[in-house]
Amino acid sequence: MSQAHPLDTIALIGCGMASTMVVSALAEANTPPRHLVLIDPKPHGGEAFGQAAPEHYLNTRARVMGLTAVQCAGFTQWLAERLGIPQAEAAIAFAPRSLYGAFLRERLDAALTALSNQGWQIENIKAAAVAVHPNGSGFRIETTAGIAHTDQAVLALGPSRASAIPGALSPWSLDLSHVAAGSGTAVVIGAGLTAADAIVRLDALGWQGPITSYSLTGERPIAQSTEPCATLPPWITPAQPTAAQLVRRVRSEAAATLATGHALLSYLDGLRPQTARLWAALPPGQRHRLLRSTRFAVWSRLRHRLPAPTGAIIERLVAAGKLTFARGRVEEIKPGQIRLAHSETPVPAALVVDGRGFDLSYRQEPLIQQLLRSGLAQPCATGFGFAPDATLRIGTQGRQLYALGACLSGALLETTAAAEIRAQAGVVAAALTQASCHLHQ
Repeated sequence: MSQAHPLDTIALIGCGMASTMVVSALAEANTPPRHLVLIDPKPHGGEAFGQAAPEHYLNTRARVMGLTAVQCAGFTQWLAERLGIPQAEAAIAFAPRSLYGAFLRERLDAALTALSNQGWQIENIKAAAVAVHPNGSGFRIETTAGIAHTDQAVLALGPSRASAIPGALSPWSLDLSHVAAGSGTAVVIGAGLTAADAIVRLDALGWQGPITSYSLTGERPIAQSTEPCATLPPWITPAQPTAAQLVRRVRSEAAATLATGHALLSYLDGLRPQTARLWAALPPGQRHRLLRSTRFAVWSRLRHRLPAPTGAIIERLVAAGKLTFARGRVEEIKPGQIRLAHSETPVPAALVVDGRGFDLSYRQEPLIQQLLRSGLAQPCATGFGFAPDATLRIGTQGRQLYALGACLSGALLETTAAAEIRAQAGVVAAALTQASCHLHQ
């Protein structure tokens, strides 16, 4: 366990894509040696990639999954070599997430080796961080294995799962034991990316009965488009825009894009580089309401789309009459049946899978809630996660506590995909590097 150390110390909490990007950016920076402490109980790679089944794919193409700006084509090159295919083919592929997990583990090891060769000291703590407290100008981190002391800390926790539903199975733990009697109806709660993962997993395991996906809208998920994104001029917004104004503008521009022969998805992809700026211009109260509204559900469905291989499986199951998307909220799960809200009639269910995905409020994440309650981290006024400054520092009173990824959704909205997290990792690494230079002057 980390104790007082002659080198200034960075603690990196999390072991997934975001933390690997931060470590890779630090290795490229070639800064004075530090003591780097990696804190996480899970194997490196994170839940999304470490627990992926063979039929689970990245929902974006390999060409945008590199770890740093310098290594942006790194995954394309790695995938081409791994599969023995041309790089041009690898660049547009939707790769299995398990392969990306292997890539992350390999590149993390390489980055840690590079840091070691630069004089850094590396420490791995296979434990969960449960609390962070001030300790002088630094921090004292409580973990399930003891105490770690650090000068700076970075939260790279990844998205938080929605609270478990009693009686529902996790989409990540489905196995052959769950399909032994797979002749009844399987119910999947949700209709987004996680629900789609559950559906294709059931199909791969050999589920023979029908599958029904229940969501608040009852709409099917959308697969990624092959059309290139539209080129949009920068928006000039009012000094204090309202959500209604932005929604009207999006609808108007989308209609104009459709009139030119482009698809709606092409327009939304073209809007993406401006999303964070437009989102930040809205008053916090309106951002809060949007995050909890059906409009946000519509946005998520259009923005976070299925990888092409998953979309093809969904289409096949729907065409065969094996998969149905229905409107409804599962209120209660009992053996062999479920009950929907506003209905007293039970619905047969031989198996129920929770595919609701992420909870961007992080209300069920003890460490984040502890940081907010203690006042050590700056809360986002929307009530969703943290409020970062320009360097992604969330620590109050000037403390060197940083965050990246989904826990910044309330402030940035577009903060869960590789392109955004890669840029954030570069910002965090630069801030840590600058602090290191000041300490060594």
